[in-house]
Amino acid sequence: MANQRETERYQNSILDPIYQNIAFFYEDTETVVESLHRKKVSRGRYGRYHNPLWEKVEKRLANLEGAEQGVLFSSGMSAIYHSLMALFEKGSFILAPVQCYKNTKIIFQDLLSKFGVESEFVSLEDPDLFLEKVYNCREHLDAIFLEIPSNPHLYFADLEKIRSIIKKDTLIITDTTLATPINFNPIEWGADIVIHSCTKYMGGQGDLMMGCVLGKNGPLDTIRTHRNITGAVPSSHDTFLLNRSINTLSLRMEYLNNAGVQLADYLKKHPKVKKVYYPSLEEHPHRHLYDKYVKGYGGLVTFDIDADKEKVSEFVDLLEHPYMASNFGSPQTLIEHLSVFTYYNLTPEERREIHITDGMIRLAIGYTVSIASIINDIDKALDKI
Repeated sequence: MANQRETERYQNSILDPIYQNIAFFYEDTETVVESLHRKKVSRGRYGRYHNPLWEKVEKRLANLEGAEQGVLFSSGMSAIYHSLMALFEKGSFILAPVQCYKNTKIIFQDLLSKFGVESEFVSLEDPDLFLEKVYNCREHLDAIFLEIPSNPHLYFADLEKIRSIIKKDTLIITDTTLATPINFNPIEWGADIVIHSCTKYMGGQGDLMMGCVLGKNGPLDTIRTHRNITGAVPSSHDTFLLNRSINTLSLRMEYLNNAGVQLADYLKKHPKVKKVYYPSLEEHPHRHLYDKYVKGYGGLVTFDIDADKEKVSEFVDLLEHPYMASNFGSPQTLIEHLSVFTYYNLTPEERREIHITDGMIRLAIGYTVSIASIINDIDKALDKI
């Protein structure tokens, strides 16, 4: 009887196909040995360990970042959690910024602490004080986790100086979702591991949820093994969508970098705006660090309106173009009144501690409506409050 195991017929497709299957077969025992045992040839294996499209996208992202390899995850938070769980153990000590994402803090405070991993949070606001803290604890420091730029103030860190004062085997892990590899490449400056929520700018369409970890072979091998065991893998369809989105990443970021500067310049001059957090402005406290490290300032602008909480909410409700939603990197422009949205469950004292005021707005620029129309919309709403 003839062999009925068919292989793929169409190898000349311009687009990489979706591999919506779990099992991959081997032609014979020799291929099993060459692929599985000796790693001499590349073959699909089992859907929790490998997917040909994952492999393609991981290589594309690693090349963008200047990394040795990449590992895909089902979300950005999954990428952070599983990387930390894979690399650290009881007695490990990690330094992180107090300005990092609230759920990242929960991972450190509530989840890793159960396994004896110690962490301490230090403010990024004063770069010199942050460096002083790093220097003082360098002897027993296993890793520094940095979210740069930070959200929503867009604080940064002097990565080169940090690398120069810590021990050689201390890992530097960065979450640079806000920058993307187009604007900033931490590995060039001494980082070992770079994490992105691909849900945001990498995906760029608001239609997928994924994360990636990019970096050096040693720690990435450990992280990959952990992912393969725990199964925190992305769907085949989301991987296809991300592969599509990488094609336009540089174009989208170029637009957002320019639009961000335009919006920040407008807001800076408006009499009802008390403060603008955007690093193209000379008054941003970390402008000098952006000048050193970053190729573009991005599409997220935070500003503080000189009005009470109720008036600021009225301003948001008057806007016609932005959607009130918690995300960034989507085609649509999104807006948050931070004290009543992301940080509503914090006490006034807790919000003051991290400099979240009642007048603070975070606006994530999209590209379906022109920046001129967004500015005009904001201008009309500010005039009415």
